[in-house]
Amino acid sequence: MLRKLIAVLFFVRVSLSRSLIRLASQILFLVTGLLISSAVMAFSVSGNVEIADVVVTVGGVSANSDASGNYVVNNVPAGNYTIIPSKAGYIFNPDKIIVDITGDITNQNFKAVNIATIVQIITSTLLLDNSYTISGNVGIPDVTVTVGEEVVVSDASGNYKVTGLSSGTYTITPEKYAYDFSPATKTVTVGPDSTNNNFTPTALPTFSISGDVGIVGANVSAAGITVTSDASGNYTIPGRIAGTYTITVTKPEYTFISLKPCSNNWT
Repeated sequence: MLRKLIAVLFFVRVSLSRSLIRLASQILFLVTGLLISSAVMAFSVSGNVEIADVVVTVGGVSANSDASGNYVVNNVPAGNYTIIPSKAGYIFNPDKIIVDITGDITNQNFKAVNIATIVQIITSTLLLDNSYTISGNVGIPDVTVTVGEEVVVSDASGNYKVTGLSSGTYTITPEKYAYDFSPATKTVTVGPDSTNNNFTPTALPTFSISGDVGIVGANVSAAGITVTSDASGNYTIPGRIAGTYTITVTKPEYTFISLKPCSNNWT
């Protein structure tokens, strides 16, 4: 009877030991599986941002780009994330990339643009758009040259220059009394500068208007010119081109009457 009891107890002990071993094995298998699964679910995100020392953030994980602009952000769990590059003084295109990570992701690239470069481009564009020039020669000095709304006067050699023009099309018109110009006008487009816009002047025949107003010191005006009669009452208005003019004579306390039609003499 005692032998049977001992045998039963031994069997029970062995059975319990085997069960505990199986249970421990199962637990170890589960823990190992979880560890392996956890390791497999961490991925990398990589690409290029063109310049060094850019901080690239994916979720809560960050990495810096190398000297060639390459970056790798490791240990990113599976999920939906936004990749954001950042560096002081730079903006990036695109400014962010949204990704769904279920494995390693590559070629997540960005273009880096220096903010100072953008400012310089904008400034240069604005300045250039108002820095074009139209120039040429009109053959003689003191010619009034009109370009759009700008007006300049030719120098002693007949040269002229209009600066600070925006890009566009302009009409150049030279003018001087008693001169015609060939061509009369010229249309040019600037952006870039327009040079050698030359004109040939032709002097027109001029004539003088003269007469007698009977007294000294009278003001005689015709064709925009005013002269004063001399001690004998004579006056001369020189350098007028062919045309019809009105002569006006004035002096305080005097009234003047033309002696006869078409006469330049007054009394």
